[in-house]
Amino acid sequence: MHDPKDRIIPLIGIMIMYFWIYHVANSISDPKDVPAPFILKVMLLGNFWGIILLFIINIFFKLSMHTSAAGGFLGVMIVLLLTNPVNMMLPLFVSLIVCGIIGTARLLLGAHKPAEVWWGYAIGILAQLAAYVYITW
Repeated sequence: MHDPKDRIIPLIGIMIMYFWIYHVANSISDPKDVPAPFILKVMLLGNFWGIILLFIINIFFKLSMHTSAAGGFLGVMIVLLLTNPVNMMLPLFVSLIVCGIIGTARLLLGAHKPAEVWWGYAIGILAQLAAYVYITW
């Protein structure tokens, strides 16, 4: 989608979906039901917030949604590294490599400028970290 206006309807649809899934996962209160895992709640809320930011910024500037998603995945890996007693360094390094491949592909295809790629990463990572802080606070 070369024109930022083409992104509006898909972003609204995805926003509604993530809000609904987060609400359902967060409202499971029956003791017989298995509660949603902590990292799932962080990921869903972080994705919802990231898409809201992308939607708002998309009005003024074009950002890379691919790198925002990759940054969100990297943000989830960082949260797992912070909260999980298991060593998550290898998955974190693999995530960094995948993020680099995605960003490089977007630049080589000429789909984005470097600033659009970097801002996409930043939004994805910061949304996940903000969701982690919000849920644990």
